[in-house]
Parts: sequence; structure tokens; C-alpha cells
Amino acid sequence: MFSSKVRFRLVLPKVTHRRYLLTSRIKRQSMFPYFYAHQKFSEAIYCLAVGGGDVRSRLLVVFNGPLYPIFEEHLPKEHHGEWLWVRKEIVKFEELYSNQRANWEKLHRTVPFEPPARLEATMKRITNRTGRKIAEKIHQIWYALDSMYQDWRPNDRGIDITANRSKSN
Repeated sequence: MFSSKVRFRLVLPKVTHRRYLLTSRIKRQSMFPYFYAHQKFSEAIYCLAVGGGDVRSRLLVVFNGPLYPIFEEHLPKEHHGEWLWVRKEIVKFEELYSNQRANWEKLHRTVPFEPPARLEATMKRITNRTGRKIAEKIHQIWYALDSMYQDWRPNDRGIDITANRSKSN
């Protein structure tokens, strides 16, 4: 039934243009010091631009998603102050409304008060104007990172990639 002459061929994938692009992107990531922050801020700008709802609901999505893992060490030093201001503004309030804890304790003496998450409470209480200021700061930081990234790219730095080629005239 089975032939002893059956051979198996190992088929290796060819190096494709896609794989080249992937490796070149990985090299780019490792060279640009703020690539991670640039990527996360780009995702945040997209969510702020096309997300549904008002600015407060979009900020809630952004800070529970792309900007959640960003800290000061991911950003250039000149933007640490702006980022600290944004982080302080998004967790300003502890309660959904003023005196929520006192009202709860007055009505429910035996059940302890479980406060909401500070981000959700703040997004519920701030005005759209404050949300817009926070979104503007996020855009300013992203714009600075993006311009740094565009300046960093080799072709934008004026590097002559044909300098090592021999001239054949």
C-alpha cells in the first residue's frame, strides 16, 4: 500500500517584500527613541478624531486604551510637564458628584462606600471645555513627537544613500 520511495519536501517561504518591510520597520523602531510613545499617541489621536460621543467619552476610551501605559520616561523631557498636567487632570475627582460619599453613608450605614474609578468619575464631572483642553494637550504632544519622527527619518535628514556607490560614467 505504501511506497517506500515517498519523499517529503520541505518548502521554505521566499523572502518577500512584506518581510523586508517588517524587518526595516523593526530596525526603525529600535533606532527612534520615542517610537513607542509616537505609536500610542497616533492611536489616541485616531480615537479622538473618529470616536463616537462627546469629548469626555472619547477621552475615557483613549485613557483606558492607547495612552494607559504611557509614562513620563516614554516622552522627551520637554514634554514631561504637559503630560503630568494631563495625567493630573484626568483623575481630578473621586466621586461622581460632590458629597457622594456623605450621602451614601447617611443612607446606607452598614454597607461601606465603594468609590468609582477616578477616571470615570472625572470624565463624568468635567465640562466639554476642560475635555477639549486635555485633548488639545494630547494633540500638541503627538504633533511634537510626529515632527521629531519626521525629522529623524533618514531621507528627511539629507543623508545621501547613493554616496557609497561607485560612479560609472
